[in-house]
Amino acid sequence: MKRLLAYLFLVQVLTFSLQSWTKADDIGEFQIEGMSIGDSALQYLSKNQILDEIEFTKDHYIYLKEPLKFREVYIFDLDDSSNYDKISFMIKEKDPNYKIYFLRGMKTFNNQFDKCINQRNKIANKIEKLFINYEKNEHELKNALDKSGESFRIQIRFTFNSGDVITVGCSDWNEELRKKNKWTEGLNVALITNEIVEWFDQRKY
Repeated sequence: MKRLLAYLFLVQVLTFSLQSWTKADDIGEFQIEGMSIGDSALQYLSKNQILDEIEFTKDHYIYLKEPLKFREVYIFDLDDSSNYDKISFMIKEKDPNYKIYFLRGMKTFNNQFDKCINQRNKIANKIEKLFINYEKNEHELKNALDKSGESFRIQIRFTFNSGDVITVGCSDWNEELRKKNKWTEGLNVALITNEIVEWFDQRKY
């Protein structure tokens, strides 16, 4: 009897352990400051706050064929304990629940590119432990706003079977350009649903 109880206890322990290590394939499992893809934005902001913000950002994607298909909202007033300096998310304006389709966290690392890369790699390692069924690529992207070609972003991209994407990258601006425009540079972590990926691909030029 004692052996049977010990065996059953061992099975329960092993089952719990396996469940704890089960990996996900849904980017909704990854949170940024407690927010997730698929959440209602109304959990975090009032309807009026959302409407005010999408009015302010209405021209941010004018280079896309349907620039107002999704609308972006920024949150700047984060707690001191937050991992990011600001957050943005995207919703559909006519959706009464304001479901989140895109979510990203941003943290400033001005003139601290190596420190940013270290933080990027830590987050990428966390993603690798949490998810399955993805393709991982790392690449450098030049910033089109800098004609000198000296501004860039080094990014790790996780593409899932669903078409959803997670990107983790660090930007580095030409210093003269950054100071002139009062821009910041640093870490950008984005959770991007397939619908947003396809929307981004539909450019006017």
